[in-house]
Amino acid sequence: MPDHGINAIVAAGYVPVPSGDPAARLIADRRQTANLALDDVITELRSRYEVWRQNTAEIVASRLHVCNQLHHWEAYFGPPREELRASVQTLLLRLDRQKRDERISRWRDASRLRQALPESIRQYFSAHRLIVIRHGNAPRAR
Repeated sequence: MPDHGINAIVAAGYVPVPSGDPAARLIADRRQTANLALDDVITELRSRYEVWRQNTAEIVASRLHVCNQLHHWEAYFGPPREELRASVQTLLLRLDRQKRDERISRWRDASRLRQALPESIRQYFSAHRLIVIRHGNAPRAR
């Protein structure tokens, strides 16, 4: 399926102009632009959640690795010295803090992106209503 979003436009360097009479072209272009804005916000939200998921998985894997190394040490060498145990605890706390920071960062980014959604949706439906009014294809109310 070809990409018709913002990335495709940036790659191609242009936006295709809809065909038809000038009024229809203007309305179709408005709808296409609103759709692109909406698609871009949704894509950014999905990307941010994917980055969060990957970062969180890496932090969890790092934490497990540290715990496994500590258990490995205890199994072969006995209880670790207090300095080693303290440094492992500090590292685990730092990883937990990174996980919390990543969650907060995801929330901030997603909140900022979600603020753009209502305007994008409003523009999309406004353009859609113009097309319906122009062509008389209004769906029936239920």
